[in-house]
Amino acid sequence: MYRTFHLCFLLAGLITYAPLCFSQTESAIPNSYKEGLNNYQQSDYSSALEAFKNTLRDEPHNPYLHYNLALTEMKLGHIGYALGYTRSALLEDPSLDAARKLERHLSSQLKVKALPRQLSLYENLRESWLQPLSLKVGLIISAILLLVFGWVLISHIKKKKTHENNSPFPTLFLGLALLLALVMSALKLYDANIPRATVVSEKVSALSSPETESSSLFDLFEGLEVIVRQSHIGTNDKVWYQVTYPGGMTGWVPSEELLLHSEI
Repeated sequence: MYRTFHLCFLLAGLITYAPLCFSQTESAIPNSYKEGLNNYQQSDYSSALEAFKNTLRDEPHNPYLHYNLALTEMKLGHIGYALGYTRSALLEDPSLDAARKLERHLSSQLKVKALPRQLSLYENLRESWLQPLSLKVGLIISAILLLVFGWVLISHIKKKKTHENNSPFPTLFLGLALLLALVMSALKLYDANIPRATVVSEKVSALSSPETESSSLFDLFEGLEVIVRQSHIGTNDKVWYQVTYPGGMTGWVPSEELLLHSEI
């Protein structure tokens, strides 16, 4: 019994400090990134933005780069772009506290913070639990729990065969914890593969079809997050995205009105 709870204690420590390990890992800084940082410090935000975007082509999954892009866009007064890059940073590293605080600050400045909607159970779960969860950390926790559960289960079976005093509580507790970790990791993996985007223009109409002459279904506003369903190349090679406002309606908007958080 003592060994079991000792393992649980060690596991709790790993769960607590694992996010910190991931949040402090940065790749080598490219020259264009350094140039962007220098320009930002000198308040030359337009040049900083260009330098950061040049870096983005080579490091699309760097959360710190997305965060600095968000800060730069905020300085330029582009709240929609700033929120989009902030959400991209959190998609890459949910433990980045600075990005989480920036997201709350930017969201408070939106003219329209939300549209009337009825969120599904999944979207409520996503907002409350999935967004702060890192997929890497979730998988590591699941692997550790699996190892500990296997060890405790074998020990429990051996004691039961020898008729020793044996409580099933640790095995049941670890089994439930493992199941919860696996379910949350699976949901996080599923959510990471749903492409989302942020509206970057002040106001855009979602249309019934990917054509400029189509009828308007509803309006979207700067900073709102949408789910991207599919893309379509219309006349004059104009790219359209079919988007759904979570808990709301679905329509088509031009690609330039959105900032994608990840590739479709």
